[in-house]
Amino acid sequence: METSPRPNSPPPPHPGTPLSRRPGYVVALLTLTSFLVEMGLTLNEVPSVSVVTALICSRYYNYEVPAEQLTEQECTQNTQVVEEVNRFLMINTIISSILTLLVALAFAAAADVYGRKRIFSFCILGMLLSNALSVLFARLVPSVSVESIWWANVAVLLGGGFRVAEALVFTMITDVADERWRTTWFQIAICGILLAEILGSLLSGFLLGESLWLPMYLGLVFLAAGQTLAFFIPETLHMRHLEQHRQHSPLATPPTSLSTHIRSIWHSIKTAIPSLPHSGILPLLPAASLVIPLGTTAMFTMIQALPTRYATTFAQSSQYEALRGGTNLAVLLIILPLLSYHLRHHPILRRDALLNLGSSLFLVAGMLVIAAAPNLAAALVGLVLFSLGAGVPALVRSIIAQVVDRAHWGALFGVLAVLEQLGGLVFSLVMAALLQRGLAEGGGGGSLGYPFWFAFAVLVIVCACSWFARPRAPAGMMGEEDAVELTRARGPGGGVERGADGVDSAASRE
Repeated sequence: METSPRPNSPPPPHPGTPLSRRPGYVVALLTLTSFLVEMGLTLNEVPSVSVVTALICSRYYNYEVPAEQLTEQECTQNTQVVEEVNRFLMINTIISSILTLLVALAFAAAADVYGRKRIFSFCILGMLLSNALSVLFARLVPSVSVESIWWANVAVLLGGGFRVAEALVFTMITDVADERWRTTWFQIAICGILLAEILGSLLSGFLLGESLWLPMYLGLVFLAAGQTLAFFIPETLHMRHLEQHRQHSPLATPPTSLSTHIRSIWHSIKTAIPSLPHSGILPLLPAASLVIPLGTTAMFTMIQALPTRYATTFAQSSQYEALRGGTNLAVLLIILPLLSYHLRHHPILRRDALLNLGSSLFLVAGMLVIAAAPNLAAALVGLVLFSLGAGVPALVRSIIAQVVDRAHWGALFGVLAVLEQLGGLVFSLVMAALLQRGLAEGGGGGSLGYPFWFAFAVLVIVCACSWFARPRAPAGMMGEEDAVELTRARGPGGGVERGADGVDSAASRE
């Protein structure tokens, strides 16, 4: 007896669709590759700060004491050393950001000509080489200066680095995912990254107790494994909703040269931007482009500040990173799916918009608590609250994909990648300067909260913009029933109607 598929299950692939063209297969490979790459980067993150701190501290003592023999307390409680480490990391971030900005849009355009897979592989290779060179130069100190580590950033010119790789993962999923399941696929990929953050943080914290260098060596192994697996990911450039395109229109032929395509991208950007106010998503662009770099910079600053602010260790900082990753994973695997199920009778666009509004409130509340935290316990509460807003990036990208014409997806996601990098550069500069000011004032708990007050102010603006957004999908991009339902769901002036109890539906937040 034949049974119909469950309404909440993804539709089965067409019987004639090869395995390599099925969305689940592509997303699984992307998720596993992202997991391996993130494991490598996470294993390197806290240990690299610890290594740089030890090297600069050893230089402070004229290398009379090897870096491996210095205790963390000797280094992290020395204000001069911490200030020097902060300056070093700030300059390192500036160099990396500028180099990435030089090539990000070009590689995003190249992905539309030469294929997503090829550029994605280049991104991973660039990150692998950058991390390998960092370890090499660090091992050569004091034969070379600590500042020679900055030269390792040159490798990000190959592929554009993490931001371009991240944008390509979202773009490749968008290429193959049905609109109804796009957010789910996004969340699966993000869950793979978060799982890697948890395991990588716990593992690096454990290994740091054994050796400064072992976590960094293991990180290179994971990056190399991710690079290898990337070769098995199918090319998705010509797989955009294949069944739908077979029925409605042929696939467009890509431009014949990169220069032609860059001009095409620029034309697409100029065409897409004027249409953004009409689609109602212009206020969502800050959330789409600033939340990830701001959150990343804030968490990295927190790792730097915790040992001085609350007298903890770098190994403990790794465990707190795992706490953040675990909360993020719970949000994406349990909380968001349950709320999505609760809101299943709403149109997809309205459901994602409501979840995004609720999630953004947790980002603001969490950063407020972190900034004002008088002790470590309060800071960890703020960290958990902040992590409850983990769904914002995927939700905002899903909203954008629903209201922006498919012809502009590549250009818009490329622009978002560039804006992310610009935001990361600005946030790194400002938060590093504020941390430096806090250290100059004595490094007390209150003064070391300056960077997080800045992050709180930015998130308030981002949250306010999200609440003013009124996303509207063009009539041709959703069914008539969804269009009618979405219209009914809006109050006067296009706002979300309040329920009988006077509370926004967004109160059932993410």
